[in-house]
Amino acid sequence: MRFVCLSIYLGCRLKSSLLERFASNNIVEVSTCYEDILNKDPTCSHSLARLASMHKQGDYSSEKLLEMIALHLDATYAECNTWKEFASCFLKLCQSEEDRMSICLDGNEDGHKQKHSYHFNGIPGMFTNSALGRSWRFRCRWWLTRHFSHSILSSEITAGDLQLLTYNAASASKGVGICCNGFCLFGGGK
Repeated sequence: MRFVCLSIYLGCRLKSSLLERFASNNIVEVSTCYEDILNKDPTCSHSLARLASMHKQGDYSSEKLLEMIALHLDATYAECNTWKEFASCFLKLCQSEEDRMSICLDGNEDGHKQKHSYHFNGIPGMFTNSALGRSWRFRCRWWLTRHFSHSILSSEITAGDLQLLTYNAASASKGVGICCNGFCLFGGGK
């Protein structure tokens, strides 16, 4: 059984390498290969780095990358660059929600006063979706002890990795502001 799993994993790695080499313009298939690898082995830093690289080039969405990084963080104590990308994705998702709201009329463009008001809460859609939102709430509760506990914080301070601390704090602070159904990500709640 272990040999079968290893051969499937190596087959995915080989396929992704061949696709990147000979069909690099087929972004969807290349990214799907890396996602499959991460779904089979969430500790695979190489696949995550390739998806992050595709994201930087504009070929991979922030929402998908955030989910893949979260999968990786579920399985590992990630390096500084992973936390940097995670915080960056949070920021981009929140900004894109704000940008979508900024196109709404203020109620007086056509000479008529607006009779409805808009409420903008800044929560990216992936956290308000009921199934995905529940998954994120569970994940965040677990991460409070895994990545953001006092003992982890103390060990990171002792290690002196200020960049890692900075990106962890940025990820946690962005998550604190994203409340889903009364629960603040990384910050407690229901």
